[in-house]
Amino acid sequence: MSRVLLLSILAAYIAAVWTLQCTPGICNDIDCAIEVEEGHKKPCNDDQVLTNRTFCGCCEICVTLVGEGNHCGVHIDLTQVPIPYKCKDGLQCVKDTAFSGVCVANNQLQAN
Repeated sequence: MSRVLLLSILAAYIAAVWTLQCTPGICNDIDCAIEVEEGHKKPCNDDQVLTNRTFCGCCEICVTLVGEGNHCGVHIDLTQVPIPYKCKDGLQCVKDTAFSGVCVANNQLQAN
């Protein structure tokens, strides 16, 4: 029984990963006006930068710049749409989960 369950889970995982591939032409059917959430559309706010961080890089999105010690990458909260954050200049995002990390000063990384 557990073997069948394990194989079923593995098959579902493979199918999910297979559908998430960025194939040629995938962006042709993407409407960025719909895909990009309010607050992340152009023009960007003063604390944001325009980047190409959406799935497969199809849409430009305004990403919030954050300082040292703040979360970077994609903050996932199951109650809302994932919010992308990028470290300010002089900082680097050090991953602490699969999708996000913490902003650390470049000089601290070189010292370690």
